Amino acid sequence: MNKFITLPCNECGHPKRVINGRWLKSLRENAEISQRAFGKIFKVSSPYLSDIERNRRTCPENILQGYIDL
Repeated sequence: MNKFITLPCNECGHPKRVINGRWLKSLRENAEISQRAFGKIFKVSSPYLSDIERNRRTCPENILQGYIDL
């Protein structure tokens, strides 16, 4: 699975390279941590993490580091 994907910018529509949310989800699932438990660690909701993992939102740096550290 690719670590990065290309999505259109919300503001200008030009393509931009972002972290692949599906890749982040695979990291979390391989560590056997639920979205709810992961969200509690970073004080964010499960729906927010779901949006990140479905590439609907970009992942903030602090949460990205949490996925990588799993």
